[in-house]
Formats: sequence, C-alpha cells, structure tokens
Amino acid sequence: MSSRNVRTRQPGRFGAALTALLLASLSRADAPPGHYTLAADVVTDTKTGLVWQRTVSPQAQNFLDAQTYCENLQLDGQSDWRAPTLIELQTIVDESRTDPAIDTTAFSDTPSDYLWTSSALASDQGQGWAVRFSDGYTWYHLFNNPVFFVRCVR
Repeated sequence: MSSRNVRTRQPGRFGAALTALLLASLSRADAPPGHYTLAADVVTDTKTGLVWQRTVSPQAQNFLDAQTYCENLQLDGQSDWRAPTLIELQTIVDESRTDPAIDTTAFSDTPSDYLWTSSALASDQGQGWAVRFSDGYTWYHLFNNPVFFVRCVR
C-alpha cells in the first residue's frame, strides 16, 4: 500500500473534519506582533495558548516513533509534551508564505517538508496525517513509511 495524497481543502470531501480544518485555516493570521512569545527553546502562541517546541525533532522518524519522541521530550523544564493534532499543527501554518509556510522568526528551522501529527486517519488506523510546510497542505501516509520530522506541543 502506498502513500495517498489528498488535498483536504476541497469542499465537500470530508464533511465535519473538513469544516473543522477550514475554520482553523480561516482563523490563522500572519503572526502580527505579539502573536508569538519567543524563548530559547519554546514558542508560545498567544492566540491558541499552545506552547510549541521551537525546533523540529533532531531526526526524521516514522509516525509511531514521532509520538514516542514527543512523549519522552524534556524541554523548558516540562515533560508533558506530545505530538500535535492535525488541527493544532494547522494553526501555525502561515499561508501568506511558502517554503516554508510558517513564521520563520518564531520557527526558524522548519523544513519545507512534512511534519507528523498525532492524528490517525479515521478510515485506516495504519495511516497518519502530516502537514507539508512548503505550502500548508495536509496529507496522510502509512505509519511506518515515510519518515518525517515532528514539532512537539503542550
């Protein structure tokens, strides 16, 4: 079974999940001053209240290893890190930018590639969602292949 690419922004394709994603994308802003609070290792999104790992994981890994990496992360004196949900990861996409589609002041090391989420595909629990940061589109892939980076959240 190979990876399948799906553009989740096509109206009517995925019902409630698509509606939630569209609402999340509509609420995104081009990181105005004060949107992010920066520290050495973390970024706090003042709009959502989420605290993000400032860098991505040091190595690309499969879906399950990405979950484990986040669960074991000790950063900023905290140990309650996890992989983000699909909707959470979409909140840091900046659609006014490309390659990468993110605020590069806050998240300077983001590759223009996929980052894993914690969200499994509802119709196939052997596949997980990832967000491509070259343009912000969401796609799903098999858990064990390919390998992508992850950015943890709490």
